[in-house]
Amino acid sequence: MAEIFIKEVWKLHGTPRTTISDRGRVFNNEFQRALYERLGIKPLYPTAYHPETDGLAERTNQWLEGFLCSYCNYAQDDWAKWLPIAEFCHNNQVNSATGKSAFEKVYGMHPRWNIAPTTSNVPHAEDMTKQMELIWDKVKASMESHKAKEKAPRQEYKVGDKVWLMTTNIQTKRPAKKLDNKKAGPFTITEKISSNAYRLDLPNTMKIHNVFLLNLLAPFKENTDFHRREVKPPPIITEEGEEEYEVEKIVA
Repeated sequence: MAEIFIKEVWKLHGTPRTTISDRGRVFNNEFQRALYERLGIKPLYPTAYHPETDGLAERTNQWLEGFLCSYCNYAQDDWAKWLPIAEFCHNNQVNSATGKSAFEKVYGMHPRWNIAPTTSNVPHAEDMTKQMELIWDKVKASMESHKAKEKAPRQEYKVGDKVWLMTTNIQTKRPAKKLDNKKAGPFTITEKISSNAYRLDLPNTMKIHNVFLLNLLAPFKENTDFHRREVKPPPIITEEGEEEYEVEKIVA
């Protein structure tokens, strides 16, 4: 951990006054505490089960998990390669509270970021630049959408509406919960239990109770534009469920 600190933090930014981390042994051990004491660094640890002790750090972690969830493969073993892109995108985004990005606050400027309006004769280079541009566009759209949701009025649904289901409390067969899909569906509402709870039509692979609170649901809107159509996450298979598929139509 000390080597990572020197390589990723100290050489770029100098010695910080404080750091924020969880209480894992990697961050909270005798050697680390002794090193921080000698360097004059004050470690801050959120209270157990209350990571919102530092709201900004928690929101950053949530955003990072969502980013990695969107781009890592199903086995979740390639997440490390996406970290540099995630870090750049986050640091280049303007913070609504300060009106500046992390790059602006540290360096006084935004790093150069543009794709030249030309094409390359090297297919791999062309594919890489297009992917980088697509990721940046999706990140900006995601952050703007998140800000809009925070200001939106209370959502209400009716029977027949399709909604996304947040997978916060759903255990699946994938190895890492933090990098699993954050939502499942879309599913159809079959009954309005109350203004705060709805019953959903779930597949047989999800062996769970089918009534959910409003805060676990998000509206689903079909985008008719093929290039902007949102990719649906793979079917959820809970720990007790078995994968099943139902034929929708025969195309040939």
